[in-house]
Amino acid sequence: MGLFVHGVGDIKLPLQEDQARQLIAQSRQAPFGKGSETIVDTAVRNTWELDASQFEFRGAAWPQVLDRCVNHVANSLGIASPITAELYKILVYEKGAMFKAHTDTEKIPGMFGTLVICLPSPHEGGDVVLRHRGQTKTYKTSTAQPFILCWYSDVHHEVLPVTSGYRWVLTYNLAISPDLERPSAALLRTEAQKLRHALRRWLEHRDLEIQGSHLYYLLDHEYTEASIAFRALKTTDLARVQYLKDLSTELEFDVFLGLLEKEEKGDVEYIPRKRYNRYRDYDDYD
Repeated sequence: MGLFVHGVGDIKLPLQEDQARQLIAQSRQAPFGKGSETIVDTAVRNTWELDASQFEFRGAAWPQVLDRCVNHVANSLGIASPITAELYKILVYEKGAMFKAHTDTEKIPGMFGTLVICLPSPHEGGDVVLRHRGQTKTYKTSTAQPFILCWYSDVHHEVLPVTSGYRWVLTYNLAISPDLERPSAALLRTEAQKLRHALRRWLEHRDLEIQGSHLYYLLDHEYTEASIAFRALKTTDLARVQYLKDLSTELEFDVFLGLLEKEEKGDVEYIPRKRYNRYRDYDDYD
């Protein structure tokens, strides 16, 4: 990784108590946005932050690691457009640190979400809770490290109090070209509701001859017999198929992957060719 923090030096992994205290000594209390103001209130957000100008990555492998993380984000969220991941902060959560439920504000043009990379450090608590339109998911960052999370900017998220140790993370702002439609949880939910409604109608009438008992959908990318597998699907294909698999537990249908071969048949029409004769014009030959 090769993380170097100005005023501290090279950071050893996993993070130890002495360097955690040194990081906090170089940090400031993290503020948050409230209306048009940016304020500090430890009853709402109690964590420490380092700006991107205060640290750097000196390991040659880190750009490749980040690329893999961004590709994972693209595949998980079904985003085919190029994604920019702008380094934003290091956040350090000591015992009692937390951040109450909130949504992220736009920090760069085209921003649609946040990437969080949880770095190795023994700790308990600090679970991340994501909420959107009545759905809630909780992720324990203390059980698997390193650990990455990403979410759309319109998703409410909360960091529960750390009960022991130190939780520290890298945060990146995720963006696409400002000229493109910005992905969001609300947009995804709207499309998902349309799909659920269409599938439910099909299931209600699939016994009718006009409906048929099978539905086929052509994927965006090309796959071979060796690569046609759920784990090998790309970007939008992965997102759509994953949602279909999720729906299949709610509705009564199965999802399969297959290869489509197109074969054309027909009569062959013979067209005589011409040959050159020294003494005559071009002639047909049998």
